[in-house]
Amino acid sequence: AWTEANPEAAALLAANTPMGPFSPGSPEAAMSAVMNDSLSQAGIAAIRGAWLELPAADQEKLLLLYPAVFGALNGVPFASRAHANTITVAGYRHTVKQELDALKKPLLSNYGHTEAAVILWQRDYEAWEAEHGRLAGELKGLDYLISADAQVVMVSTEGDGRIVTMKGTPSAEVTTSAVLVPGTEAALGSVESYTDRLNAVDGDAGPEKLSFYWQGSDLPDELHHNLTSSYNEEGGPLLAAFDHALDLEVPP
Repeated sequence: AWTEANPEAAALLAANTPMGPFSPGSPEAAMSAVMNDSLSQAGIAAIRGAWLELPAADQEKLLLLYPAVFGALNGVPFASRAHANTITVAGYRHTVKQELDALKKPLLSNYGHTEAAVILWQRDYEAWEAEHGRLAGELKGLDYLISADAQVVMVSTEGDGRIVTMKGTPSAEVTTSAVLVPGTEAALGSVESYTDRLNAVDGDAGPEKLSFYWQGSDLPDELHHNLTSSYNEEGGPLLAAFDHALDLEVPP
């Protein structure tokens, strides 16, 4: 695949964002006029309308040049988002792998052996350990998405990582749609285990079935982190927006 042969180019494209001003009549100009609201039902419908008015060549241009942006944009058809995110996932994998390889483990021998030096080393070691674990988890999840040829309709390496995958194809034949939302400790690195759980419930794929694994928001790492409503306040609108986008492709 192109992304496997050109990981550096995929990484550059995955980091690319539309930067105005845009030429009148360009696809970037058409979409920038509606992209500010990707959460409300009306805003998502406007995005979908603007997208479907674009010629196929312009749609393909936006998906290629800005895969992470349009690969996560509510209102863009899920199949198009999955197509764009073959680049995004490969690009993010290359970037995360580089960051992980460049992360140097603090050595006590470089700090000295005074009490103050040991305390400083301990602080730096714990920070390294946490960051190493985060990056290794993200790399594990991205590796799985590539090896499983997963249909990714949103992915981010922010924090512990965010991921939304799709099983099936939105169409008029779909009679059943399901969304699995994970709980505490879910991260990009746990996408394989949660996908296995979804498959166990969902069963074999079929044209009448459509299912999603939705971890499109930050989730608590431990139960005691969920003492306030902050996770619900952040994740609720994002999940509702996803549902609005889904309704446009598979009407309830």
